[in-house]
Amino acid sequence: MKLLIKILIPIAIIAVAVYILINSAQKEAMVEPVRLDLAIDAVSGNVSIFSATELILKSEAKGRVTETIAPPNSGPVSVSEGDIIIQLDTTDTEREIELVQIKLDAAERRLASGSAFDATIADAEAKLEVEEELAANDQFPEADLNKSRRAVASLQLQREQEKIVREELIEVLKNDLARLEDRLSRLSIISPIDGFVTEILAPVGDLVFDGHSVAKVISKERIVEVSLSEEDFSGIEVGQLVTVRLLSQGNQLFIGKVETILAEANPQTRRRSIYVSLDAPNDTMTPGTTGQASITKAERHSALVVPRRALVGNTVYVVSNGRVIARQVEVGFSGIHLAEVISGIKEGDMVIVETPHLFRDGDQVTAIGPEDRN
Repeated sequence: MKLLIKILIPIAIIAVAVYILINSAQKEAMVEPVRLDLAIDAVSGNVSIFSATELILKSEAKGRVTETIAPPNSGPVSVSEGDIIIQLDTTDTEREIELVQIKLDAAERRLASGSAFDATIADAEAKLEVEEELAANDQFPEADLNKSRRAVASLQLQREQEKIVREELIEVLKNDLARLEDRLSRLSIISPIDGFVTEILAPVGDLVFDGHSVAKVISKERIVEVSLSEEDFSGIEVGQLVTVRLLSQGNQLFIGKVETILAEANPQTRRRSIYVSLDAPNDTMTPGTTGQASITKAERHSALVVPRRALVGNTVYVVSNGRVIARQVEVGFSGIHLAEVISGIKEGDMVIVETPHLFRDGDQVTAIGPEDRN
């Protein structure tokens, strides 16, 4: 028993000493001064970048792919409106066009050369003219004259019908030629816009059918969408300043402005969206890129500000003479990094800016200012 007491007493003394040492040690508090600066009423939102136009091109004819603007999985390829992206085999169609063109040329020559009835009609008309002169002098029977007249009219009718048939054939052949030329044009799948081919879905050798998806094209223009919570959306107006940081571009900031405010919230996310014009090159705004945006609603110069991280609700912790003092403040504009304080503290007060929620009113601390942290 005595041995146990001898062991426990030193342990208890050490524990008490450690407790006293820990509680007597002052905590360090990272502080910064309250200062006059530009106060910004800003909200943050999520950025998503899309192509202004995104098209899936489909084949309008059946055929085998003979050529593509790029192999599949080769990356984006710049195209202009009218550039051929996918070429289907044109051999059979070109042969049909050649055959129809030969027939059309021959039909037009036949029409231009006149009718085989021309000479016969000329002879019949000359004979009729003589007979009419004789009949006028009562030297040719009226019945025979009428018969000759009917013969000439019949020949003229046959010539006219022959002409109609020839003209009809020419129109049919022209229609066939136009149809084949249209089919030929549909064997070349072209870009309807200036932009980029991002996917080739039908490689060389592939047999495609009418309606088959063959390529994806996006425009060079971009849409920058910023989504905001309904709470932050209040006060957003066209023309307000927007600062954007894209995740793919590190800490680089891009400046823009609010261009369009969408009328409805997204029913799934309950967020509101705006479109932003951004002063940034297209190659930095790849479709699918995301980031963060800060939208400036209003500004106030020479305002009393503290780092936003110094706020614990409407409380800041001021360090004065090594002791923490909790101050209730009225917060004005609140930006991404700084918050305006309308009342409760004054310029020059040192406020705790790192983990202020871990401090309590009356704590004894050692203040570590910005100059001491460098």
